[in-house]
This record gives sequence, structure tokens and C-alpha cells, in this order.
Amino acid sequence: MTALTLGSASARLDVRKVLERIANRILTGPVILMYHRVADVGADPWSIAVSPANFAEHLQVLRRHCEPLPLGKMADLLRERRLPPRAVGLSFDDGYADNLHNAKPLCARYDVPGTVFVTTGTIGAAREFFWDELERILLEPGTLPRELVLQLGGRTHRWSLGDDAIYTAEACQRHRTQQVGDAAPTRRHAVYAELYRLIDALPFAARELALDALRAWAQLPPSDRRLAHPMDADEIRSLADGRLVEVGAHGVTHRALSALPSREQAFEIRDSKRVLEEILGAPVTGFTYPHGRLGEPTAQIAREAGFAYACTTVNRSIRPSADPYAIPRVFVKNWNGEQFAKRLSRHIRGIG
Repeated sequence: MTALTLGSASARLDVRKVLERIANRILTGPVILMYHRVADVGADPWSIAVSPANFAEHLQVLRRHCEPLPLGKMADLLRERRLPPRAVGLSFDDGYADNLHNAKPLCARYDVPGTVFVTTGTIGAAREFFWDELERILLEPGTLPRELVLQLGGRTHRWSLGDDAIYTAEACQRHRTQQVGDAAPTRRHAVYAELYRLIDALPFAARELALDALRAWAQLPPSDRRLAHPMDADEIRSLADGRLVEVGAHGVTHRALSALPSREQAFEIRDSKRVLEEILGAPVTGFTYPHGRLGEPTAQIAREAGFAYACTTVNRSIRPSADPYAIPRVFVKNWNGEQFAKRLSRHIRGIG
């Protein structure tokens, strides 16, 4: 037998693989799946849309192999250390209209409960979320002015689209799976990423002004992509009707709470709860942190606001010692049923 030299690269690799296999066996267990949209879309730079056909296959896998539970029930069982190893919860962030019109009917067909976490500052807005508006302006086929000058946060920003001012349907189709973080294939994609970063850091009112200016620059009519709009109050009530779908809160303006002073964090958390409870006439007990980020006081504020649990975007299964105010979730992409089962098998044994 040849002795391993632990300092060698091959030995370190072998040890790492063994440790990963052990960790995977130890850390498999219940999961909360994180969705955003259930819709057929064109460009999807954040991979947040799952087609209805693929979502139906996901639900078939869950019904066949797992124990789907409401998130509120999962949080209660977590506290009691009785969460079943095959428990799975469905969560949807932001509050898209397609959650009601596409996702809920499929959840009802397969009897899989879910929770939709709503950003309250956009309820009933006759426009899309800002990241989708940016996609509509920059990543849809058409012709834009070659130069863009925009005032953001007290500074003047300038971009040149050059020849990419003209964007054909063929080019759009070719780049439809392009993700933020990949090498930008066009100037449009590079400007999209920059504008997202800049606008995301702005207060809500400043964001709206920036989007108004961008729509005027692009000479775009109001959005007719109704399923991409936030739900209105009547739709939220319809979503919660029947007890299959719970409604939770996701802040007021979708700003990363970790970047805000405690006073503003408290407003984002408490006011989103208040607004939804007024709409529903019932308690709202779950919260998800926008962007999944929380600072030192954030979880405590959520607890004091009266939430029973809160979720992050840490991408892993739920460990028995998990904090009910920092529950991890597994991000789901537009996978077919077979791909979904393989991904899920990393967290729950015996699938796939």
C-alpha cells in the first residue's frame, strides 16, 4: 500500500472529496425551495422564471418522493426538532401576478402547499418590478438611442450602446439564456448589469424617477406583460383564499436590509406585515429578507415585529439547529423534472 502524503495536491483533493461525501450525507434533510415566477418568458437574466410545464414536473417529483408542508408548519416543527427529513416547502418571492394565475392552479392540481412573500410597496402597481422593466427596455428586440445619459444618486452617468443600439429578434433569441455575471455578449447586457446595480441601491422614489427617465429615453409604452406585474390587493386575497397558499411579507421596497439603518429596517419589516394584514384581515407570520441579506439587528426586528419565522437565500437544506429567523432555502431554476429531481437528491436522499 502506498502511503498518502497529505501535503500533495492529489491527497488534498482525495480528502476533500471524502469530506464532501460525508457532509452531503450528514447535511441532507428538509428543504425550502425558493421560486419567484412561474411563467414562460423571453430573456431571464436572473434565472427567476420556471415555465408552467417544468413547474408541474417539479410538483410531480415532490408529490411522489417528498412530504410537502406549509412553511408555517415547517417552522413550528423546526422549533420542536421534529421536522421530517423529507419535508419540503415551496416559497415564492416578490409577489408576481403569475403566482396566482399560473402557480396556484398547479399547486392545487398536485395538492402541494406554498407560501408567497409579497413586496408591499409595489402592490397594484401598473408597472413591472424594476429589474424586469430594465430587461424590457434593454434586452428586448428593437432600436434604442445610441447614447444614454442618466442622473442617478446625484451623479451623471453616461453609456454608449454603439451598434448594439439595434437589437434583432435573432440576437435576442441567441442571448435569451444569458445571465448577469456572465461575460456580457453586447453593450446592452453590460449596461443592464450596471443599471441594475445602481438602481437597486436607490431609495424607492428615486428608483421610480430613474425608470420613468429610462422609459422616456426608450420611448416605450406602458408594460402589457400583465403576469410580470405585482399582484393587486384583490389578487392577494384570491391567492390566500382556500388555505392552500399562505401569504408572507418581503419588505416594502425590496431593498437589502443589511444596508439600511435599524430604523429603516424596522419600517420595511413592520410595515410590510401591517399592509398585508390589513388586506387579508388575518395574521401574517412569515418573512423573507430581500436579497436574503440581514444585518445584526434584522432577525431581532423580525422577531419583535411578530413574525414566527424568516427565511434567507442561503442555498442549503435545513439543519436541526437552524435559527427560525434565518432559515435557508434552495434556489430553483427552470429545470425539467429529471434535472429537478437530480438537484433535489443532493439534499434529500433516495430521489432520482
